[in-house]
Amino acid sequence: MRHILAICSETFLLLRRDRVFVPALTIMFLLCYFAGVAGYWSIETYRKLIFDVLAAGFHLIGALIAIFWGTKLVADARREGTTELQLAAPIKRHNWIIGKFLGLTFMLVFIGMILVVVSQGMLLQQDVGWMGLDEITMFGLIVCSWIVLASLAILFSTIAGYTTAMFSVFGMWIIGLTIRNISFALHRDTPEFIKTSVLQISRAWDLQRFNIVEQITTQTPLVYQDVQWNFIYGLTLCLILLTLACIAINNKDMA
Repeated sequence: MRHILAICSETFLLLRRDRVFVPALTIMFLLCYFAGVAGYWSIETYRKLIFDVLAAGFHLIGALIAIFWGTKLVADARREGTTELQLAAPIKRHNWIIGKFLGLTFMLVFIGMILVVVSQGMLLQQDVGWMGLDEITMFGLIVCSWIVLASLAILFSTIAGYTTAMFSVFGMWIIGLTIRNISFALHRDTPEFIKTSVLQISRAWDLQRFNIVEQITTQTPLVYQDVQWNFIYGLTLCLILLTLACIAINNKDMA
């Protein structure tokens, strides 16, 4: 545990040194400004437009950070030789992976908290008011999706090079966002094995589970039992992906 915490702390400080939150804040401020201006286009859809823009921007910012730095952490460690140095010490390989993941996770949660504060400031400035538990839950689910993508990025970066891992995670990200709509849009004449395959993929890898913005914009009361299952789904994905990453790194030469 001590080694995991040490790697976690080092990773968090490394990400802070890279100032990953600076571009996130810059983009979020621009999105808030755009949402505020665009909200005046139609008074009837003012709340919907603002939350649609905020949720989309929030997800995009965190997802890109999770994907880019999730793959970069392992790739940089390989290139700089810090992997060999750390693994030469009495640190187990799976502890190294877990520490990297936790450091990135804490940074993503930290960035998420900052962006929520920025979003709340914009909502107050636009006289929308304070966010309630439902709105905070929406952002919490999006942060959960960031963490899932971070674990996926770390998995791919342990089994492939930086470029291959990056493109693979981007592909899985797009699949996760679109597979549910694809499964609903399949024509009735589609071969049965294709329908079954798409349905199974949508059950196993569906990032739309973390998207409840429509319920927020329509002010539909959330069913928190379903929300809890979505968080459990995200945690399960993280555990599976991290387990695979630990297995991969234990059977791969990291030099």
